[in-house]
Amino acid sequence: MYYSERGGVIQNRGYMIQRTAQALRRFLTSYDIYIVMVCAVILFNVFIHLGQVEEPLREFPVRMETTLQERFSDEALREHLQGKPFFEILFFVVGLCGTGVFLLGLVYLGRLIRRALRARSLRALIPSRLNKVPWGLEHIIKSCIVLVFIGYVLNFCEGIVLAGLRTRQFDENLFMLINTVLMDIGIVGIMFYFIKKVHHSPFVSLGFHSRTPLADIKTGLRGYITIIPVLAVVLSLTSVIVKAIQYEIPPQPIFDIFFEETDTRMLTASFLFVIFLGPLVEEMFFRGFLYPALRARTGRLLGMMISAALFSALHTNLVGFAPIFILGMLLAFLYERTGSLFSSLSVHILHNGLVSSFVICLKAIGGA
Repeated sequence: MYYSERGGVIQNRGYMIQRTAQALRRFLTSYDIYIVMVCAVILFNVFIHLGQVEEPLREFPVRMETTLQERFSDEALREHLQGKPFFEILFFVVGLCGTGVFLLGLVYLGRLIRRALRARSLRALIPSRLNKVPWGLEHIIKSCIVLVFIGYVLNFCEGIVLAGLRTRQFDENLFMLINTVLMDIGIVGIMFYFIKKVHHSPFVSLGFHSRTPLADIKTGLRGYITIIPVLAVVLSLTSVIVKAIQYEIPPQPIFDIFFEETDTRMLTASFLFVIFLGPLVEEMFFRGFLYPALRARTGRLLGMMISAALFSALHTNLVGFAPIFILGMLLAFLYERTGSLFSSLSVHILHNGLVSSFVICLKAIGGA
């Protein structure tokens, strides 16, 4: 009698654990968990606004002693290039190559405009090799909610760690880099969950498949050269407007690292992250995951515009919105055109590499 009762107790406990696990699984796969996350983010912002919770990153020191306009001004470049013949020759060669690329871009742009005028429809102008995907906007919205929640959790945990290190020396650039890497890991994990676990699709359906990867990369590089004149005009107009209204461009965190960091290992890690890991994760999310879902609901052109706007809004301030938006449109166009991330990823890596190399070069000649 004793053993049967004991066995009954064990069976009841096992049944309760099983029921609890099933309830938790239903909760995690329903909308309830996302509602909880949204409410948590709202409450956190309300508490910050009321002054009851200190914002974790509020006391981060801004170490930019000069504004970005002063760092990138023509006068500052001339001053720092004086007496440095190597960098003078380097900037001359780069300027000469840039002029050649600009002229070649004008040729490509003229051909593109001619094709656009002759094309009878958008489908004729942008032949698509992009396959349909099983996920939709519902999964995109869920993913964004989880990402925002993870970001707040990371910032909150970072604030707790920094509060415990107030009396010690710490590198806030290292904390920022670790935070960003953890966010990228979270993005990949969320995409993996919806693609593999929910829809049972191969992870390569994000765009990591191509019969002609080298041809796709060539298409991407040609597209990047094509928009160089457009980017140059937009950047020039932006610069004129900024000077006219005397707007001070806010410092960019990654520029802060490149300009101010003295640890070679930290600079190398940041450089590799900006060039490789950042573009890889962003292309997977914005082009491989987000754009096909938008495209299925809104069509090609509007899907490109929305994905490019979100891509630009995540990256920069109001001043840099237009150039990054144009780049985002190109990346979405390339993914639509080739059906592969190889084209857009190659452009993204090249663009980030050029910008990062230019900033580091400015630091090397004394611009920092």
